[in-house]
Amino acid sequence: MFVGLGRDKNTYTIPKLCNLFVGIPKCGNKGERYFRYLGVYRVSRVESLNVSEWEALGQGVRSTP
Repeated sequence: MFVGLGRDKNTYTIPKLCNLFVGIPKCGNKGERYFRYLGVYRVSRVESLNVSEWEALGQGVRSTP
């Protein structure tokens, strides 16, 4: 999970358990949105990525469609 600065800068300073749901792409124009539950994860803040680490990530990871 990537969190930014601004309002997010003080989040997850203490490890926390979070439920993870991932949106599944829509099929057609029904407007229904489905999510897949992937489990409970322990989330904690770590050191920021440097530029080369960020650029090494795939485009699908770095941007939200």
